[in-house]
Amino acid sequence: MRIRKGPYGSFATCEIKNTQQIYNYAMDILKTGAIDGLLTVYDDEGAKGLNLSYEFSGLMSINDKEAINTDIDKRRMAIGNLFRLILKMQDILLPSDNIVIEPDYIYFDSGNNTINLCYIPVRTDSLSGLSSIDPEGFENLLNCRFFREALSDDERSAIIYSIKTDDENMFEEVIGSVTKAHDKTVREFDKERLSFFLLTCFSFLALIFSAFFLEQFCTVILGIIFAGLLIKTYYDYKTAKKEETGNDLINDRTTILFGEDPDLIGDDNLFSFASLSSTEDKKAYGLYAHETKIGSDRFLSDIHIDDNKLSAIQAKIIREDNCFYIIDCSERNNTFLENRSLEKEKRYEIKNGQKISFGDKEFEFSVN
Repeated sequence: MRIRKGPYGSFATCEIKNTQQIYNYAMDILKTGAIDGLLTVYDDEGAKGLNLSYEFSGLMSINDKEAINTDIDKRRMAIGNLFRLILKMQDILLPSDNIVIEPDYIYFDSGNNTINLCYIPVRTDSLSGLSSIDPEGFENLLNCRFFREALSDDERSAIIYSIKTDDENMFEEVIGSVTKAHDKTVREFDKERLSFFLLTCFSFLALIFSAFFLEQFCTVILGIIFAGLLIKTYYDYKTAKKEETGNDLINDRTTILFGEDPDLIGDDNLFSFASLSSTEDKKAYGLYAHETKIGSDRFLSDIHIDDNKLSAIQAKIIREDNCFYIIDCSERNNTFLENRSLEKEKRYEIKNGQKISFGDKEFEFSVN
């Protein structure tokens, strides 16, 4: 794609050499601008095919400084709406892999607080759903400043994981995490803004009264006191807002990683878990969830082992009725329990103190 600017507006243009590839249904939708979040497209015949032009007049690239400096809460709301649009696309029969996910061609509307995408209306053989999106391209998108500063590391990791595994439930949970924090912030802001407004009015009236009926010295003293109260009220609001947002992200991260599992909530069960300890560097990994994936892919696996000899998902450890089981998922059949090679996709119970090896990496399994 390339950018074209002129007296009639700003456009991102894309050339389709084979016009038979055009997905007419998608083309009709984009021409009418019926879908919020997808830029309207204009088409004209070129020398080598069909030129598609997406107008972004009045909008800014998410890489622009002004977009990056937009308030975090506003960015989170826009990002949440973008994620909702991606989920909606399969409902309106638009393959998700036709979205242009290069940051330079994604535009932010600061007035309506929305993110707008270019969608290339060509036929595709890919399956519908999240898995049709390029996970590496989407990871690069989430790592640009506009997204990186507005989302937590866990939210970004969960988004990539849900795309790779086509997990719509997790994707929706992240949307809830993003939008819930914003909605709560808006409610708190309204309440605090009212308090701040009332205090300001009271201070102003008190200063007018002192100016007419009290001495100048008293007026100055009252002015200093009320100015101090206003500053303190504003500071307390900003501090509380920051702490609440941080607590929300921690709670949302726990839900995304472990789900709302009653076995994992409460002090009585807090330390009822197993762990894997590396015999090489003594690093320990907690096994909190009902299913823990171990592998070389840092997004697909819950426990990441940096070893190219291992599969993306090397093995799974399952907790069931206070017992733990291991299942080999490797491509090379190189998962071992007490030096015994495991049959693929077969469950083996593991006991406290047993040795588990993934390729050349050895771990000790222990239950607290």
